[in-house]
Amino acid sequence: MRSLSLILPVYDDSSNVEEIIKNIDNKFRELGLSDYEFLVFLNSESASFTSQTLSKLSKNNKRVRTFSGPNYGKIGNVFAAGIKNSKKDYVGMWSSYNQVSADSFDLILPAIEVSDLVISYIKNPRARQWYRMLFSKLNVSFLNLLFGLNFRYYHLCFFRTEFAKKVEISSDLH
Repeated sequence: MRSLSLILPVYDDSSNVEEIIKNIDNKFRELGLSDYEFLVFLNSESASFTSQTLSKLSKNNKRVRTFSGPNYGKIGNVFAAGIKNSKKDYVGMWSSYNQVSADSFDLILPAIEVSDLVISYIKNPRARQWYRMLFSKLNVSFLNLLFGLNFRYYHLCFFRTEFAKKVEISSDLH
């Protein structure tokens, strides 16, 4: 694999972000991936301690780039901004709620190397609150019905950056 930008949307969960970045950093080194970056997006309405934690993280880890703004409360805006700011060959979104183990990259990285698109899913649904599991199940079922597909999940996706940058993404409904 050449290089990867990992998008992390963050709200008021700074303790998770430190642990997630540390765990993924260690996993990437273990797997021999040396060219990667973390694109951390903070909704500016989040708590100030989260902003301070991210500032410290980006100073201590040259692979961490942080962005802050009021529009980063919408996941679509975070995804679009992450793709726009990606400097690597591949780009993907990762959960900042520590629901997915960094060990998942044992399977994800090899798949990315031979695919234009990789969609992973949360294998342990008990890692999420019941209402988030329910909403995800309804959302995935609707999308599968709408597009005639049979995916388990749609959120944790990885793309070739050159393809992703060609797609116009908007999450604002006017």
